[in-house]
Amino acid sequence: MPIVAGTTQAAEGCAVGAGSFKIDEVFTSSNASKITLWYDPNAQCAWATLEGVPNYAQVWLDRREPYQGMVGGVRNTNSSGYGSTDTWNMRNKSYRACGSNGSGQPISCTNWH
Repeated sequence: MPIVAGTTQAAEGCAVGAGSFKIDEVFTSSNASKITLWYDPNAQCAWATLEGVPNYAQVWLDRREPYQGMVGGVRNTNSSGYGSTDTWNMRNKSYRACGSNGSGQPISCTNWH
């Protein structure tokens, strides 16, 4: 499913626009799901998506400096096999996208950005 600007919910005053782009992606350990990290440089906001997932999969953002752990977590609750977090302000912070195929499954994360 392609990402279209404005399709994610806004959090922390983020309003993503046409300048948004994919900055990283990783597959879960079972290669069942793709976790993608998105960024809008104008708004300095990021969000994560999870594609090809079972209904119990999860995706979230980790934010540090100082480390804040999970923000914007979401569980895929529909049959489309797709989930997306809200957008979060990442100004002056390091961040990454993480996810898993469900409870008790290994966690996979993108690199820190």
